[in-house]
Amino acid sequence: MTKGTVWVVPGYMENAIVQMFNREGYQAFTHRGYANEAPDYIVLTGGCDVNPKVYGEKNQGSMYWNDARDAYELSIWERFKDQSTFLGICRGAQLLNILNGGEMIQDLPSHHGGERMIVTKDFGDVYTEECHHQGMVVGSDGESLAFDPVDKNDEVIWYPKSKSFCFQAHPEYWPETAKVFFKFINWLGV
Repeated sequence: MTKGTVWVVPGYMENAIVQMFNREGYQAFTHRGYANEAPDYIVLTGGCDVNPKVYGEKNQGSMYWNDARDAYELSIWERFKDQSTFLGICRGAQLLNILNGGEMIQDLPSHHGGERMIVTKDFGDVYTEECHHQGMVVGSDGESLAFDPVDKNDEVIWYPKSKSFCFQAHPEYWPETAKVFFKFINWLGV
């Protein structure tokens, strides 16, 4: 029995993410365009920065962005936000955080990749594999589930009203990070 259908929106490492979900018992797929019907889950992947204009700011350290990708993923949000649970990885997490009223730290000088320790609300300290230079600050409707004590930003956020899960690290890079990712998913019951 499948745990649910997962549309991994193309953008970055989508095939690895599909395989990761399939190994966990989900029915994951990827394709450009739109899903014919609302899947149980929609994954927004990592990659380039979100254009600061999307969240009403001037560029203060964002390095590169793709306006067409921003528009595509914003349209997916508008179409499925009331029907599917959204799961964001890295850039996808940042976009979901913004869409739920969170804020962005556009550049974290000490935070450009590698193994990193984060403090979780319920699982203690865990190590994750990361590759980003931006940080999230949880919005008023969200709950911070993990925090980076060095750069003082939220690493894992849950927005229950919109069913949006934001995971800053890359579970597709490292099996240990994937275990942390799915531990949160299972704990939240989404």
